[in-house]
Amino acid sequence: MNLAVIDLGTNTFNLLIFEESTGKIIYNDKIAVKLGKGGLSERKIQPEAYQRGLDAMQQHLATCQAHNVAKVYAFATSAVRSSTNGPQFAADIERLTGVHINIIDGTTEASIIYEGVKNSISDLKKEKFLVMDIGGGSTEFIIGNSQKMLWKQSYAIGGSRLIETFKPHDPPIADELGAIRQYVRDELEDLFSACDVHHPEILIGSSGSFDTFADMIVKLQNQNIKPNNGFEFPRNILLELLNSLLLSNQEQRLQMPGMEPFRADTIHMSALQLEIVLHSIPSLKKILLSTFALKEGIMFQILNNQCTWQESSL
Repeated sequence: MNLAVIDLGTNTFNLLIFEESTGKIIYNDKIAVKLGKGGLSERKIQPEAYQRGLDAMQQHLATCQAHNVAKVYAFATSAVRSSTNGPQFAADIERLTGVHINIIDGTTEASIIYEGVKNSISDLKKEKFLVMDIGGGSTEFIIGNSQKMLWKQSYAIGGSRLIETFKPHDPPIADELGAIRQYVRDELEDLFSACDVHHPEILIGSSGSFDTFADMIVKLQNQNIKPNNGFEFPRNILLELLNSLLLSNQEQRLQMPGMEPFRADTIHMSALQLEIVLHSIPSLKKILLSTFALKEGIMFQILNNQCTWQESSL
């Protein structure tokens, strides 16, 4: 039997289809929706984004039907949970497609991401790691090891949300960058305190913007590979890339090899967050990529008979 997980994120709606009996992934793709565009600061999904979301869900449902999916597990995160019309959006999706949407809070999202990430890198043993998942509306952090989660938190500092909050120039001028950096540092104060206690040695970037950072670094190094789970970021090259993203405008970012076009308008805010984390947490010695995130976390819950979320039969 084939099952599907749909992650309704702030920037993209992500679909994963897998075989229940074997755990084999048979389809994994995303649709750029920009659900939070123009509405995060007003806490309302705007009409154009609302329609893009409905269209994307119908497209994903058609893909599920083409792959003989029997059950769908769908989850909405920051843009939906923080919007006043988020519940209505979820209800409209269910009315149109029959797919129920589980709207989850930030700490639950972090826990599910941990399940995906800890199963993505096979050689993690007892090392403590810090997971960072940068979204459009929120960014999740988890400290743990392969056996257990030690600390987790979700922060409303996603790339799209920072841009809507501060409305900086493109590229941001020095004063704007300073204000955004200070805001993010203040928001992450308890993260830095937790890292002072637990001393994570590995930073694991979870999917999303980190996939793009990895693709760009591979292009910079003239390699012809697709970065996968466990890809290690060269720290100096990564920091140089982050700085170049912060100093460029959208048109310039679009021309950078490896850039996913739909990320070009916000990825410099993801770069800013990562730069702050790398400079503020001295215990981090290694930076790895996990291509697994929330939807894979749900998949592992299902495979391990630990999933209690509402499903939809097709």
